[in-house]
Amino acid sequence: DQQRLERVGIFGMLSLCFLAGALVAGLGLLIHSFSSLTGQRVRYAVWQALGVRRSEIMGTISVEYVLTLLYGLLAGAGGGLLASYLYVPLFRLSDDVGDAIPPFLPLVNWQSANLIVLAMGVALLLIEAVMLASVVRLRIFETLRLGYRE
Repeated sequence: DQQRLERVGIFGMLSLCFLAGALVAGLGLLIHSFSSLTGQRVRYAVWQALGVRRSEIMGTISVEYVLTLLYGLLAGAGGGLLASYLYVPLFRLSDDVGDAIPPFLPLVNWQSANLIVLAMGVALLLIEAVMLASVVRLRIFETLRLGYRE
């Protein structure tokens, strides 16, 4: 049954769509995060000049980023599961229009799904670490004096 073109095509399409979606989501989050930090560098420099500790600024950024990350992971996993229950039964199982084959019943491999969500979460947390490292290297007076923009 694994050699049937219908099965190979369906699972290949689902795998390719997942990988493309994960790549686009990760790149979108990375671009959004860096542009957001670049736009907020002056605000963080002003906070530091007013006496807010760097650890408090990093905590603020971390809370914002973790909430965004959790929302994205939960919404993505929930949307993927909802789509599997809605659209997988609609896949055609045969080339013959006359065959009355019952629709697919989606079976979710929860262990693999949890591993995928965990891997995405770890990758996004690494991106957060890179962003926090850029905040640590922030030069307060240069930013305030020059109005640092990239």
